[in-house]
Amino acid sequence: MRYCSPPTVTHSSPEYLIKNIGDWLELFCQSNGHPTPSLSWLKDSRKVNLKQNGSRLIVGDVRRDSAGMYQCLFRNDLGSATRHIRLDVKDKHWISSDGVHIVEPPRNVTSMEGSDVKMTCRAEGRPSSVTYQWYKDRLNVNSHPGLSARVMVNNNNNNNNNKNVNINKNKLKPHHKHHHHHNNVMDDDDDDTDNSIGTLTIVNISKDDDGWYTCAATNNVGRVAKVDAYLNVTCELLACLNIYLALNKSFIWR
Repeated sequence: MRYCSPPTVTHSSPEYLIKNIGDWLELFCQSNGHPTPSLSWLKDSRKVNLKQNGSRLIVGDVRRDSAGMYQCLFRNDLGSATRHIRLDVKDKHWISSDGVHIVEPPRNVTSMEGSDVKMTCRAEGRPSSVTYQWYKDRLNVNSHPGLSARVMVNNNNNNNNNKNVNINKNKLKPHHKHHHHHNNVMDDDDDDTDNSIGTLTIVNISKDDDGWYTCAATNNVGRVAKVDAYLNVTCELLACLNIYLALNKSFIWR
């Protein structure tokens, strides 16, 4: 026996999309419910005059007027369910009223104590003058008591002079050559960072630097986009043993 239930949206296209003019686009929404819900599509609160293929809406070749808020609406005798999908279309006049969106989030990094680490983050928006701030424990790294003297934040700006530098660039050469578990760690040949990417560099990392870091991107239009990544600082066996002994003074070697 099958019980009756109102619709629930189970799968759909991402809730925010950015497409170029001429891109092919199909939107989709799927739902559960019994009796089987009917599906209708709206754009900017009006019914769309576009071809549908089952759970898909065929937008086709994207045009400037394709931009807007799409809505899939499911109904049956017991209720309704909806999902909104916002589409922005890129051209020279494009302005994202929703601020910026992070397209390449920073990755989690594992690296040896004493080495230098780089985290990167890239966001898109219109206007495209995106700037970045980095935080640890909700404190800006430039004012963090344990980090401020050892960090460099590179903002998204084509002018190389617009960099927030707290450390001497010569210090960016690694102090120790260790095996790194992730390619986000700086190499000897890394001199400059890509100005289209928000970059956080920390030199001579220690176990105290272990934790979550937040990349915050903005173009001063709409919301600030934020995303987190974890820095895991490891140590060599002897160094780890010394740390353990220091933290556990009652430890007795037998």
